[in-house]
Amino acid sequence: MRPVGTRPLRFGMGNLASPRIAPWLASEASLPRRRRGDGWLSRREYAIKRRCEEWGVPYEKVSRAKVFNRDGWVCQLCGAPIDRVIRFPKPLSKSLDHIVPLSHGAGTPGHVESNCQAAHLGCNSSKGNRV
Repeated sequence: MRPVGTRPLRFGMGNLASPRIAPWLASEASLPRRRRGDGWLSRREYAIKRRCEEWGVPYEKVSRAKVFNRDGWVCQLCGAPIDRVIRFPKPLSKSLDHIVPLSHGAGTPGHVESNCQAAHLGCNSSKGNRV
């Protein structure tokens, strides 16, 4: 029997906390990792590395926690504080913004710590690929 007040899952929904079904619900540490030439990368880091290779810009592994702590958990685009509890896909969730976008191609700093800043997801999305 299921607990009182709960609804049964619809057919095919499975476990929503599973990283395969809902990766945004899982912690970054539990995401699948891919082995590439320079070691193990999370799915997110592997996607960023692939974009860097596609645009021909440099890539270095960036610690998201280090960037957010450096910026004091304040959005560098709007100046409002970033709430650590709010998760993707909410507009006020945390997001890593590239000051000079990767899509500007060769000759840009690329995905390096000095080119990354803390931002709200909504602010980062509205910025687009502008400097």
